[in-house]
Amino acid sequence: MSKLTTSTVGMLLPQIIEEFGEGRAIDIMFTTSHALISQKLPEAKVSGFQMDKNGNFRFAVNMGFEVLIEKKG
Repeated sequence: MSKLTTSTVGMLLPQIIEEFGEGRAIDIMFTTSHALISQKLPEAKVSGFQMDKNGNFRFAVNMGFEVLIEKKG
């Protein structure tokens, strides 16, 4: 199993290496938790679905993600 690092991401986005250096560990976290999303975006609607009187469905799916990169030194 390989780890996600600035070196691997740097192949696509060289500015990552310039900003953070070579070989720094990267963690990516995804969430659908409305409580966590609303801390950053208070106006975000709750994920879910609705059905109107005509039987049409409306879906709202909110996802948040956070990227953590290991500090230099």
